[in-house]
Amino acid sequence: MIAYPEFIASLHLTKPSLVLFFSGIFSFLLAVLIVIWSLSLQGKKQILAEQARRASILDHSLDGIISYDLAGLITSWNQGAESLFGYLESEVIGLRGIDLIVPQNSASEEQAGFAKVLSGETVLNQTSRHQRKDGTHFSTSITALATYNEHGVIVGLSQTIRDITDQQDAQQRIVKLNESLELKITDRTLALQQALSENKALLESINQQLLYSVTDINGIILEVNDYFCDISGYSREDLIGKTHVMVNSGKHDVAFWQLILGNHGMVRCATKTSSKHLNGLILLSAQYWMMMVTLIGLWR
Repeated sequence: MIAYPEFIASLHLTKPSLVLFFSGIFSFLLAVLIVIWSLSLQGKKQILAEQARRASILDHSLDGIISYDLAGLITSWNQGAESLFGYLESEVIGLRGIDLIVPQNSASEEQAGFAKVLSGETVLNQTSRHQRKDGTHFSTSITALATYNEHGVIVGLSQTIRDITDQQDAQQRIVKLNESLELKITDRTLALQQALSENKALLESINQQLLYSVTDINGIILEVNDYFCDISGYSREDLIGKTHVMVNSGKHDVAFWQLILGNHGMVRCATKTSSKHLNGLILLSAQYWMMMVTLIGLWR
């Protein structure tokens, strides 16, 4: 039997080319959907893997990481918190952390911190005190931030607690060492001031009672005190740059001076305006390039 074109047209069948066109579009859209689904599934797996990795890091952190709901009940408790406080996770879930790990004298501070974080603020490295299961207290540093749901609504908070007892103890030792050092410096300063005062008094006494002069190795006078000038009758300008020949009484020869060099001996000195001579005790000390001469004067 032969189907004529007029008969086929009367059946109103869809053209094969059109069927092929729509089939191609459908296949393409299906392929696109499969690719999108595959990428979405892969992305979800990556997200879940990353979340699991981060959860593992947080869980094994040395710091105590604790999550709370709006009522202050513990919702999560990592291994770091177990090591830090001595409670297992199963012992604390659903309980108020403020009743377990916060000393009574720090409770009001903890409540104020909770209110601050639940209002949307963040607490960074706040120094505080906590207590362990055995009742011992230790110094801590707290970082706390709010947690949100998928709608951006605050549903609780997360605390990261670090033990800083060693750092606090080290700081206290440094403070005490500084205080001790300051006391020692004060004592040394007072002792130095006293020594300077005594030295000043001694110098004033020497200047009032002893004849004092300093010469170089050639016997040239470099310095004399006021009493030396008063007793000898010479001014400081007359004596500086000269030798002790000016006050030589003539009672002692060269051999005598050579004999007493570096030793003690009695000498007689002449004054500028008096025929009297001065008896004195000469103390010679050769140090470096200077020679010091001290005369204790006694008038005859």
